[in-house]
This record gives sequence, C-alpha cells and structure tokens, in this order.
Amino acid sequence: MSVDKAITCDKCRARKVRCNPELGACRNCTRRGEQCTFEYTPKKPGRPRGPVVRKKPRRGSCSVSPPSSATPTVVSPVLPLVLDSGTTEPTPVDIPLSPGPVFESIFGSARQTLEALEFDYMLPIRTQQPTPEPDLEPHVPNTAELNPTRPLQSLEQYSPATTIADLVAASGASPTSKAVDIRRIENFASWDEIGFFLSLHMKHQHMLVPLVHRPSFAQDVLHRRDEEDEAFRGLLLSMVAYTIAQCPISWLLGRMGRRELESLLERCQRGSRIIQIRHQTQPSLIVMASTILDWITSQSAAPAEVPANLMADVRRLIYTLGLNRETPREGLTPLELDIGRRLFWEAYAIDKTNALNGHPIQLLDMDGTPPLPLEVDDEHLSPHAAGEQPEGRLSYMAGFLAICRLFKVLSACLVRHRTLLNDPESALPPDAQRMFVDSSLDYVRALRADMPSALQPDNASADTVLGTQAANVYITALCIELALLDLRAKVAVDDDGSRHEIAQAVFQQLDGMPLECLASNGESMRGKVFRVILALLNATPEGALGDGLWNWWNMYSRVQFIQLLPDVNGGG
Repeated sequence: MSVDKAITCDKCRARKVRCNPELGACRNCTRRGEQCTFEYTPKKPGRPRGPVVRKKPRRGSCSVSPPSSATPTVVSPVLPLVLDSGTTEPTPVDIPLSPGPVFESIFGSARQTLEALEFDYMLPIRTQQPTPEPDLEPHVPNTAELNPTRPLQSLEQYSPATTIADLVAASGASPTSKAVDIRRIENFASWDEIGFFLSLHMKHQHMLVPLVHRPSFAQDVLHRRDEEDEAFRGLLLSMVAYTIAQCPISWLLGRMGRRELESLLERCQRGSRIIQIRHQTQPSLIVMASTILDWITSQSAAPAEVPANLMADVRRLIYTLGLNRETPREGLTPLELDIGRRLFWEAYAIDKTNALNGHPIQLLDMDGTPPLPLEVDDEHLSPHAAGEQPEGRLSYMAGFLAICRLFKVLSACLVRHRTLLNDPESALPPDAQRMFVDSSLDYVRALRADMPSALQPDNASADTVLGTQAANVYITALCIELALLDLRAKVAVDDDGSRHEIAQAVFQQLDGMPLECLASNGESMRGKVFRVILALLNATPEGALGDGLWNWWNMYSRVQFIQLLPDVNGGG
C-alpha cells in the first residue's frame, strides 16, 4: 500500500485520533479490530467557488412552464403577515409585482400613505376566504347592537408591535409611550381594577352618558364578553379612561396613585383607539359608544388634534348607521331603537357644546333628528318590549332629556347667529330674530322652573346621581340664555347688565350644591363655566371686574382642582 501523507483514515478523523498512514494501517483501527480505510479527503480552506446560477427564461420566450407550488410570492413589506396561533409558516398572499395597492389590506389603496407610518399593532392581510379558529365559538351579538361586528377568527392572531409613530396621535398618547397589547384587557389592569372603574362609571356617570343598556351590559361583563369580542373590549377601555377623567380624584386615589391613574388613562385611550381603527369597516353601536366616550375624554386628556379626529368618526358612524332617522332600518327591536337614539342625542349634545365655544357645527337639524329616547330606566326596558316607568318614581333619563331639549334651542340659536355673521342676506329680519329670542328665553326659563324637585339645586346631594344632572341642567340653561342674549345684541341694542343678573342668580343656585356634583360633569362643566366667564367679560367695561366674575373664576378653579387632568403636550 503506498503511503500518502494526504490520505487520512476517516474513522480516526471522526474520533479525533491522529492517524499514522506510514504503518499501512492505523494503530487505533488495528487495536479496535476495524478495517482501516483511507477515504477522508481534506477540504481546502477558503471561500467556496460560489452558488450555481440558474438561467432565467427571457421575456420573449414562448415556452410556458407548468405552475409549481415552490413559486415565490411577493409579500407587502408595509403590512406584515400575522400568524395564527399554532402555525409555523405564514400563508403568502399573491399581489401584483408592479407597485400598487394591496387589495387584501383593510386599508385598500391607502398603502402609499401608510408606508411612512409605524404601527403599535400589526394589521392582518385579510384573504378572500378566512379560516375560522376552531377553538373559539362564534359570538352571539347582543341586542344592544344595531349592526353587530363580525366575530374574530382568533384573538391571538393580532400581535402587538414594539414601535410607535404618527398613529399614536390618533390614540391620544405621547410618542414616548410603550406599545400596548390589546389582546386581553388584563394587559392594561387587573380584572379587579377594571371592575372597580366600571362600577364607578355605572354609579356616577351612566345617567350623564346612558350609552348602554345597564342589565345587558352587566350580563356581558359577568360572562366576560371582552375575551371574545374585541369591540366590547374597546368599550370597556373607553369607560375606564372616561371614568378616570370625569370623576373627582378623591374617589380614585384610594385605589391607585396619581401617576398610576395617568398611565392607565393613557394606555386605555390608546388601546380603545386602536380597536376603533381596526373596526372602521364594521360600524356598530358598541364602536360608536366607545368613540363617543373617547371623544369626551380626549377634550381634557389628549392633544388638541385628537378630539377633532374622534368627532369626525362619530359623525361618520351616525350617518353610516342611519341614527339621524326615526327608523334606521327595519326589524330593529325597541331596545335597539332606544339605544341608538341615546347615542345620537349624546353626540348631538357634545357637538353643540363644542359649537358654543366656536367650533364648526357637525350635526345639523336639517339633516334629520330622531325622536328623543324614552324616559324610562334601563331596568324597565327589555330587548323585545319598551316598558313604562313606575308612577311616582323619577327616571334618571329625565335630566338627560332636559339637556337634549335645551340643546335643540341652542342649535337653532347658533345657526341663526352664524348665518347673521357670515351670510346676512340669508338671515331673518330683525323682528323675526327678536321674536325667536324672546320665545326661546321663555321656553328655557320655563323648562328650568318646571324641573322635578329632585333635579332642583336645593335638593342636590353628592350621594345621588340626580345632583350631578341638576348641575348640568342649570349651567347648560345659563349658557343658552347667554347665547340668546348675544344673538339679540346683534339685531338690537341690548342691556349688558341683564347678563350679570342672570349669571349671578344661577351662580347662587350652583354655589349651594356639593362640589362633587359640579366636578362629576367633567370637561363639560369646565367648558360651560368658562363660556359664562367669557360672556361676562365681554359684557363688562374694560378694567372693571366685579365680584360676580371672580365668583365664576373661583368655581372653575375648584372644579379643576379636584379632578385628574394629565399634563398633555400640545393639549388644548
């Protein structure tokens, strides 16, 4: 056997034993009784020659190759595929090779706009035939939904991202916040903490914003509907954020610290906004209720651009669902009709409150308004029949309906006033304007005088929900009176002293109420008090600030002091 130093025994090489080819056979192999083979060829160190380049067919080639399952597909780099739980490889979605919109994306042709954004969550590319998750039962819609959202395939398929950019502005959070995981509500706070805020909302805030049917809502919370219904989870987050922003801080500090409350408020706002954006193509009463609550919260706890975005979403949802009509669609139950009307009139009231401070009017009466909701407590409403309020028992809807009637007057006043300012040729004659002002003032004062005794300021108590409503009714009526006087001043000489007399009379009534009743109205109360201050300043000679004006300033400061108002950069 010829001796070659380049030849090495493969078995010795595998055992990492030095081989001695001069003996003709390795000593190690001889000792083990194995045949010594010299098959190992040392590899030359260095860079390999390179990959084999496959020849691509020319464009002009007429040959047609059969389709192959290994054909590569192009996936959008902007909207990454999201895997369902239990899968290891994504299902590719074929899209055109040329630049263009991803039609499978929920944003459609808006891909070009979204390329510059980074999301706090990952948007799934919806295929033509989605495969439902086998371990989740389809969700049965609640009767409080007008157009229920379609059940999700899987809550695990939506994975949160770790980056944040321009979309954060839509959620009302600062760009330095951490990403939120919207798949479970326990990612925001423990279920015990969530239940605390929901109980606080139902006890002190539901009569101001009766956007849900309380018995049905309680059942949904009890059976943890939020674990299956993402839209309902967003509604709970909106309620938590709304309660933190609206309720006096003394009611909350026993549960959490101030910094913890601010953090929870911010994360709940961002989480609910993400869910609202995901359900833009699936409008429902639940999504609208969540958007309205965030609209109110954002006015005091978000950058200035956020309320305008939410207001536009509320307007879109109203006209998409047809809530401005008496009957949005056929086949609705009495409960669905009543909840839809509550949502419309709540949005109507917020819109008129903003318009009172100079914002554009979003909901015009000429586009249609539905009838007012029933003056019946939730306990007497059922999915299939509208009950009656027991005789002698005042419904908490009484204050809500009084507010709606007052804002109907304010809407007509604002339209006439702005027409007079911007299009005087189309305005009514001065005599007709004065007649409207006089009749409207009589109506507002009569409505305030005829309020039930439980809604009178003298009977207000911090322990009753009606005290908060009474404060809201009286401050709203005062703002409307001042707006009517401003309209009359445009067509005739007006006595500015009447404003101070009216404001002083209302202040005496509100000043005797518990401060918690005023503060529980949140941003609505602060905005209306500020509107009164501006009206009095406008009617006060320069340099003369009377005691009445300082009294309103003190009320504004006291209400603001006992509430949680986060320091929002760029907030308005």
